Parts: sequence; structure tokens; C-alpha cells
Amino acid sequence: MQDVESIVAKRKSWYTYIHRQGKRERACGPIIGTASGLERERWTSICSAGMRGTVPLKEAEGGNMMDYVTLWDDYSVQFNKTLEFDYNGDWDQLDQEEREIAGLWKLLVDVYNGGFEQFFCNWGYGGYWYAMCGLQKVGDQALLERLHNTYQQVFDKFKDDSRLKAYWDIPQYFTEEDNDILEKTNQYFWDGAGENFARLAYEYYHDQLKKQPRK
Repeated sequence: MQDVESIVAKRKSWYTYIHRQGKRERACGPIIGTASGLERERWTSICSAGMRGTVPLKEAEGGNMMDYVTLWDDYSVQFNKTLEFDYNGDWDQLDQEEREIAGLWKLLVDVYNGGFEQFFCNWGYGGYWYAMCGLQKVGDQALLERLHNTYQQVFDKFKDDSRLKAYWDIPQYFTEEDNDILEKTNQYFWDGAGENFARLAYEYYHDQLKKQPRK
């Protein structure tokens, strides 16, 4: 078994790679909401691959190492596949818990991959809303408030902006203050808030509710 330091070093290296890849993938952001099945599958594969270890492991009882980010990713991605592949991104076809889980999967992979701005510009207000419902449900009030404040400070002012044709038009109008807020929020997520929410979400939806993806 690999020691923790080597695992973490590999994870940091992979995170740097996937983060750079994510910047190139942003070009497809505006069309994600109406993308074809193959385009959705490609984006899901990119994001999911990027989550194969980006955060240090946690020590569980008995000295075993548990990576809640990977546990949550492997579990919740199944709900996202149902949303994107079976229902072409139609949130109304899922029940509320399935929406929350899919929204939280999108939050996890996109914020780790390219920040909160990537998450919001890829999935819009609908994805944001269901993810926030999920954070409230699992009891992560600190992250919920941080992301909601970031949305209000950075994105809310663009909701009736006639210059915008797609969510990915927003970043070109960011101010220095907007970028500073986003940078601090993203760092907060990367520094441990993301891993904490993955743990809370996995323990709530998987362990407590025992919510299962559709067959």
C-alpha cells in the first residue's frame, strides 16, 4: 500500500493537470445545457476522471484511510448519469433527493476542476439551486453561506443583463473585485471545505438515507 505522502503528491500533480485541462474545456460550457448525449458523456468523463484523487485521505477507525471525495464521486456520479444520459438534463424527471445528489456531484467536480465560476457557468441557476438545497440538507451551513454569498456578490447582478446570451458570457464582465471574491471562495473550497462537504453528503445520502441510483 502506498504511503500517504506519495498519494498526496500524486494527487497534487493530477490536480494541476486536470485544472489546466479544465481551462481548455471551458469552451464547451455555454452549450452544456443543450449538449448531445456524447458531448455530455465527454464532459462527465473529463470531470469524473479529474476527481480520481485530488484531496488528501482521512484516517478512519482502525487506521484505514478513507477518501470521501472519491466515495462521494463514485456514488453521486450515477445520479448525474441518470439526469444527463437518461433524461437529457431534465431536472424535472428526478425526485428532489436525486436532484440534490446530481447537483452536489456537479458542484464537487466543477469547483475542484475550475472553480465556482465553472460550476455556475456550466449548470446555471438550476444546478446551483439544487446543490444549495443539498448543502442545506446535509447540514453544511458554512459552505452553503459562503457559496450563496459568492453568488449574490458576483452572479446575481447579471440575471437580467441583456448582453448575455449564455452563462459563459458572464466571466468577461467580471470586475477585479469579482475575481478576488471567486479566488477566495475557490481557495476555501480547495483547502478543505470541499472534502468536508463530500463527507457530509456521503454520510447523509448513502449511509443514512441509503438512497440508491436508478437501475
